[in-house]
Amino acid sequence: MATNYQVTKAIAEFYADLDQADDNMTTKKSNIETLRARVANLPSQYSDEITTIGGYAPTGARETLAQDDLVKLTADRTALLARIDAVLAEFATQGF
Repeated sequence: MATNYQVTKAIAEFYADLDQADDNMTTKKSNIETLRARVANLPSQYSDEITTIGGYAPTGARETLAQDDLVKLTADRTALLARIDAVLAEFATQGF
């Protein structure tokens, strides 16, 4: 059996572990919020290139490929934002 000292120490360590886990969750949420802002800003970051691709007439393989890639990138970005938002919503329901 554990001594009184061991029990008291274990309880204190248990609380410390819980506090650390809670702090880690808060940090994770903050990191995800930062990630969301970065992903949301991608169109602004690449606005010149997006504008150039948008002005392409699909007359060649390079232009057509660039336009196809832009459509795929836009869809992938939208899907990623939706997944990030779902994670953040779950954090909110858990009180973070």
